[in-house]
Amino acid sequence: MDLLDIVSAKDINELKQRTYAMKNFTIDTLNNIFISSKSLQSLKNDCFFAYKNTLISYSHYYHDNYGYVINNFKLIEYIKTTIDLTDDENQKIDELKYIKNKKKTISFINHNFSKHISQYIFDVQLMYMTIEKDGIKITSYENFEKLYKELQKYDVINCDEISSYHAMVTLDGRYNTYRLQRAMDFAKRHGKTLRLDALIFYLDTPNWIYSLRKNQKNHDYIYEHILEYTDNVVATIKEFNTKNNTNIAETITLLNEPLNRFPGPFEARYSLRSNISKHLPTLIKTWLKNDNYAPGWLLFLNIEDIYNIGKHIKEQLNINLMFNECYLESPHKLKIFINEVIKPVRKLEEQNNRKIIDLIGTQLHTDVDVPTCSIEESFEMLSKQNIPFEITEFDIFVSPDKIRVSSTTDINLYKSWYVHDVYKLVNKYSTNINVVTIWSINDDMNFMINIMNNSIYKTNLYRYKHNLTELPYLINILGGYYDTHMNERIYLPENGYE
Repeated sequence: MDLLDIVSAKDINELKQRTYAMKNFTIDTLNNIFISSKSLQSLKNDCFFAYKNTLISYSHYYHDNYGYVINNFKLIEYIKTTIDLTDDENQKIDELKYIKNKKKTISFINHNFSKHISQYIFDVQLMYMTIEKDGIKITSYENFEKLYKELQKYDVINCDEISSYHAMVTLDGRYNTYRLQRAMDFAKRHGKTLRLDALIFYLDTPNWIYSLRKNQKNHDYIYEHILEYTDNVVATIKEFNTKNNTNIAETITLLNEPLNRFPGPFEARYSLRSNISKHLPTLIKTWLKNDNYAPGWLLFLNIEDIYNIGKHIKEQLNINLMFNECYLESPHKLKIFINEVIKPVRKLEEQNNRKIIDLIGTQLHTDVDVPTCSIEESFEMLSKQNIPFEITEFDIFVSPDKIRVSSTTDINLYKSWYVHDVYKLVNKYSTNINVVTIWSINDDMNFMINIMNNSIYKTNLYRYKHNLTELPYLINILGGYYDTHMNERIYLPENGYE
């Protein structure tokens, strides 16, 4: 959003106003840019590349032995140039560069700095986004201009990691609404409304939750903790709505991926994350290392708790609540999602005479080897729930080894054929499908890159130990809605791919 704000600025004053509000810039950096008498276009270019220089690539951070040091170095240099520190404090803060463990980081900061400076450091760690989102660093200024133009076709922006727990709560446990405020400001500035992801999500659970015993006391503590967090999200949105006489957030995902992502080695293959320990009790000690089974908040919360949290939100804010799940193009998984999540919530709605589910989300991250007849079967089953549903994260990962073609041209054609068939299904079920959200924007800004690179990283660890040549990391993957140059892909006519 910051880069889109830069490329869309209409004059120098607007560019200044926007960039001086961005936490990734220091005042000195911006003063050095704007001291010149350059044209608006030159200043926008300077700001754009200066912003990208504040970022570290995802691959570098996670796959380079010293990536975390570079990340910490960027944070520390920012802190040192934005707050007055004594010589002793400057020396101490440099020691943070080599501390990777979060618990040790928190202890070190609290022990060596005053409360005021400690809180500033923790706030910067949350507000200053040092690690790029997928493909940002290699995406050109021109492509961001094209993206902004494409954005004008749409009314709603889906914002990930904006109102989530780790986007709202600092390492020392305080609430910081900077990211959410920035997203709402951006949406208002550009005439959009927001869809926000996600309040309760197993991957967005603090690690300390797994150190708690599973008992009623800790259940009550976690429930109240989640209520406090959601109250902060709701209060921030309400205040913005009142101040600006608007309704900026249209939808928020209440519960995301409550089932295990991939089939498990137990009879039903899929289960609520809160029940997986009953099927696989030996996994309890390895939850943090196996996110397919990690329960997250559902280690303590049950479906009735989720319902009550949704009811509490609805009592305060006029907003649609969504229950979202991945790989529902598997009819078997969808049946379990309906039986273990949707039906129990509908029963609670009847008992309390209060509806909370406004939408069901099916992510539809799919590969071309998933038959479209399975997608159609899932659309049919979702349509029978009498709740509108959305495709929340649509993209297609094209695996050349699965489609028996090799050239880029043939892969493009194959994808076009597949997308065309999916779109036909969307049209067929258009009375039930509320919204389709495009997830991977283009082949560079494709979230699958990081997933594939993590797999390559694990392979390279093995290859390194055995003196084998390491595999190169990917920089783009054919699968975005647009191609690498932000050109819309050509989707084929009724006769499809010939």
